[in-house]
Amino acid sequence: MSDTAPVGPALGYAFKTLLGEGPLATEVGLQSHIASDASEDELNAVMDKCRRALERQKAIVDIPNVTRALKANREGLINLRKEAQKMDREAAEAGRKGGRSGEPKMNELDAGRREKITIDEKRYLILIPELEEKLSIALAYRDGETKQKAAKSA
Repeated sequence: MSDTAPVGPALGYAFKTLLGEGPLATEVGLQSHIASDASEDELNAVMDKCRRALERQKAIVDIPNVTRALKANREGLINLRKEAQKMDREAAEAGRKGGRSGEPKMNELDAGRREKITIDEKRYLILIPELEEKLSIALAYRDGETKQKAAKSA
């Protein structure tokens, strides 16, 4: 396969993807062509090259966003656990001051808040590993690894 433009009939193709998310996302595309008599292996090789280039560009844009989200979620989990420990301590202290023995009891409002903290903690414990895997794959793409290698390294 040659890197020069085909002399005879050619097959054209284009790839498009969005870089980033939300209203600031930018669409980027690649267009190319290959001789119409190129083998299927040659065609696939060129198309794979374009796809990898777009995946790499997408990863470069995604890395800062995923890194920020991961940091925010880790901090959120830490703060949530601190709040839970504080609530547990306060309930135990109130129980000691009230002369109650056994399991500390919270008022209904605090018990509801404590239950919400437990649910949010479980959500963080699911989301953080997902973000870590997404970051690992994006870093692998940025560094030029293939999708299969990136998934194995995650």
